Amino acid sequence: MKHCLGFYKYCYKNGSFLLFLRQLCSKALQLTRLVIVSFIPPNLALLVDTLQGSSIGDLGKQLFRRLHDIHWEVRDSSLEVLEAISSLADAKFPAFQSLLIDNDLPRVVVSIATGDSEPYVRASGLAALCQMVKIQHIWDSALYNQKILDNVLKMLQHDTEGLVRHQASLLVTAIYKHQTIPGSFLDRIYDIMYHVAIYDLHWEVKLGALEFWSEVIESAVTQEGMIDGAFPQMTFSRTARKIVTLDPPEIRNRLLRILRHLSIIGCLHVLWKTLNDDCDLEVVKKSVAIVKKLMALLDKYELTRRGTTNSLPKEQSPNIIEAVYHKVLSDEGAEAAPQKHNLPSSPLEQETLANTIQQVNDDLCSLEQYLTALRITVSKCTYS
Repeated sequence: MKHCLGFYKYCYKNGSFLLFLRQLCSKALQLTRLVIVSFIPPNLALLVDTLQGSSIGDLGKQLFRRLHDIHWEVRDSSLEVLEAISSLADAKFPAFQSLLIDNDLPRVVVSIATGDSEPYVRASGLAALCQMVKIQHIWDSALYNQKILDNVLKMLQHDTEGLVRHQASLLVTAIYKHQTIPGSFLDRIYDIMYHVAIYDLHWEVKLGALEFWSEVIESAVTQEGMIDGAFPQMTFSRTARKIVTLDPPEIRNRLLRILRHLSIIGCLHVLWKTLNDDCDLEVVKKSVAIVKKLMALLDKYELTRRGTTNSLPKEQSPNIIEAVYHKVLSDEGAEAAPQKHNLPSSPLEQETLANTIQQVNDDLCSLEQYLTALRITVSKCTYS
């Protein structure tokens, strides 16, 4: 007791007592996070569906107060506790979801992540949101109407701190992976993440953007019917509304649709530019890993071995036009269309179709050259 009084008098005389209390509060929050992550029995957590009567029943109210603390270290530590709570709230400890929602913590975290003056606090807020957006109940009830994506995309473009932009890119990836984004908003996301992956000056931000494009590739192959890295023998076609047999030609058509989609949204160009990044080795390594995975998929189904240019003829005779016309229809998912199609009759329509076929053929020729260049570049990066 005597030593405590002596320390109190020393702090009071030197004007550092408030600093001591600030550090004490921050350390207490860090200890709380450690206890939550490491010492909650998993078997007991699955059986508990409420926090009433437990030792952490008032934790939500305390965190709400600490999030409004005037000291940024305390706010930062509070957000780290919330990140830990949110990571457990989905499956391991669902009772934490009510703690977050009942105390209005998601809304406060959004406000801090997008408006706090300290970059470390903003980054911690974005990290906590990365865990919250994975929980559907919290997203629907507390985050959906907060315009998170709009604010985060603005931070990616205008925030001056690389640490904050890195966490913002991870948050965009988490939302893209776990939630449904309107199609009209996807074009804006693709455009911003394209420029971030290529032109951002911070290598960790580029890594976060590449993680987003890796998730885009995973989403694209999943939408075409791939399950656990392979196409099943049969799948349900949404366009034809029937069961479709995935034979080698059908799989090849689906892979071509995937590559065409990735090319349109800029994903393939991002991989090409980051493979040739002369400044950031970690960015090159990440890009090599993504391209290797994509090339392994194409090699698995012999897309690159057979060549892409053989699928479409180069001369446009009437019979060839009819064959390619049927081919384009099948590529666009018209499996349920009748066998006999009405070919365009007027000269203008025939010329338009011929130009379309030529454009598709040119695209596939460019795709073959692109894949060959990718393979060579990856080999150089692997052995250098």
